[in-house]
Amino acid sequence: MKYIAEMLLLGDRWFLYLYNDTSGGRMVSIDSVISIVPNFKQGGSMVFLKGTDKAISVDQPPEEIAESLRRKQ
Repeated sequence: MKYIAEMLLLGDRWFLYLYNDTSGGRMVSIDSVISIVPNFKQGGSMVFLKGTDKAISVDQPPEEIAESLRRKQ
């Protein structure tokens, strides 16, 4: 299942909002993001988070997500 990433500001904290049409979404504090790498197998990106050994698959390329993070901070 792949997600689309978008930045959200709640109060004074930024979150990476990951959503798709079938299962809704999840919000992750940008402080929890360890890395965003290309997903060469399926396209898009893999977002790795602190405290887990799994990644979230996102439809957007890493450059798009990184640019969004830079604009919001």
